[in-house]
Amino acid sequence: MKQVRLGNTILGDGRVKICLPLVGKNRSEIVEQMYTVTKHEPDVIEFRADWYESVFEKAKLHAVLEEVRQMAGGIPILFTFRSKNEGGEHSISWDAYQELNLYVAQQGLAEAVDVEAFFNYEAVTGKVLTEEGQDGMAVHRMETYRDENGIGQLINRLQQYGVKVIASNHDFEKTPVEEQMLARLVCMQNMGADIAKLAVMPCDSEDVLSVLCTTRKAVQKCCEIPVITMAMGRLGAVTRLSGELFGSVLTFASAGKTSAPGQIEIEQLRGILNLL
Repeated sequence: MKQVRLGNTILGDGRVKICLPLVGKNRSEIVEQMYTVTKHEPDVIEFRADWYESVFEKAKLHAVLEEVRQMAGGIPILFTFRSKNEGGEHSISWDAYQELNLYVAQQGLAEAVDVEAFFNYEAVTGKVLTEEGQDGMAVHRMETYRDENGIGQLINRLQQYGVKVIASNHDFEKTPVEEQMLARLVCMQNMGADIAKLAVMPCDSEDVLSVLCTTRKAVQKCCEIPVITMAMGRLGAVTRLSGELFGSVLTFASAGKTSAPGQIEIEQLRGILNLL
């Protein structure tokens, strides 16, 4: 598995890294949260742009991101606009989504950008072919995929400005079967992403185990790029703690407000990770 550098943070070097989200609605809330976030010294800070009420006013967005970067003191920034379809605060058109992310990358306001891989689920059948590798291990690859929205093109354009791209996919209703989860991760790799992220909602312990197994298979057999995986909610908390064991390179914690169900307070999370 390749390593990916975000500033001084290296993803995929063994130890799972910790990301804290900023979910302020205005500059005042964001600055207040930054004092708390930086105190905990996370490896990555996620700027959740869909929470920011002035996100579509470029001058204000530029100013607040510059302030965040200064306060971060070298901690890399992940810029994320999470659409409503993927669990975020606002809906957004594809054209506006592209323009927003390209502006942030072009202006050098973040080390990484999250790109939602909201590809056609019906086109991604989850069919993964298994071949025999030279080392005798099974090697998985995706047979076909269709990128109807041009997500791969957006990823490539963002990378040309020097940012790393995390392709992400979320399912807040269920946990797909392992073959489908593997296919989605491989699909995001084939789109050209630097990192592939998958978050799903478990219904029982079998779903949680399925996520962990999928993560291990992805790292060992399917993906050359780092992966981030998690089962959401309280039931899936163990997946946020076991990245180093199964291969997920980044876990999302909280320092007060959460940005997704199941996030653990950072100091509790850090303590458990140190024990593990």
